[in-house]
Amino acid sequence: GWRGIWIIIGIGALIVFVLRFSLPESPRWLATHGHGQRALDLLQRMGLRTVPLSSLRADAASDTKRDPMAIVFRHYPGRVVAGMLCFAAFFGIALGLGAWLPNILVERGFPIAKSLNSIFWMTLAFPCASAFMMYSLERFGRKPTAVVAFILAGVFGLIWANATTEAMVLAVGFAMIFCIQLAGNSSQVFIAEVFPTNARASGFGLAQAAGRIAAFFAIPAFLWIQQGLGLNAVFIAMAVIVAIAAVAVTQVGPEAKGLALDEVAPPTA
Repeated sequence: GWRGIWIIIGIGALIVFVLRFSLPESPRWLATHGHGQRALDLLQRMGLRTVPLSSLRADAASDTKRDPMAIVFRHYPGRVVAGMLCFAAFFGIALGLGAWLPNILVERGFPIAKSLNSIFWMTLAFPCASAFMMYSLERFGRKPTAVVAFILAGVFGLIWANATTEAMVLAVGFAMIFCIQLAGNSSQVFIAEVFPTNARASGFGLAQAAGRIAAFFAIPAFLWIQQGLGLNAVFIAMAVIVAIAAVAVTQVGPEAKGLALDEVAPPTA
């Protein structure tokens, strides 16, 4: 029954909660906040190259007195806005579409049981997208992966809106969700790398917040558009949004593949 579903979810959340305590602190953060020996010990446990303790020094990245918001808006306003657009598109579409997908399938003639079964198979695209991302980001780069995935998400969305068979709904729906998830995850990795260490959480958090706010408005907006203009209009709007997001990704910052964080976003005092 439905209670069992929530019990499984709760157990999974508790497992993640416990496992999070095994995650080590960032060696970079430790080194720039006066914990150089802990940073070196951690690198050694990870089997990575270390440096003499005397060579570690506090630098601009450890400036915790400056307002990180001021750093973000003064030095990286374009990156913040571009990140906001990317996350607004991702969360707005992912959560908005996810909320109404069962209703859309039922409206197109699928019984509720069959629509939920179809959604189950389509949502297997989530882990597949994450697995592919691990290869794609290092093979092709953050920016190309996100741009292509956003564009393909729009294309598959338009095709899915006009799918005529159950097999087509499943196949194209899987591809659409795969691309949406790949675009969003790639953007999250990329945007987390384009702000300096002493303002990374603020820059990334602002972009994420914009995405969550967009999702709040997208969920009812999907219904309003569908009721007023039809299902095709929903996916045309989605295609326009992901096209804007694809352009925004190109403005987030320089391609980060193979670069040190200080090369992508130099520490700012």
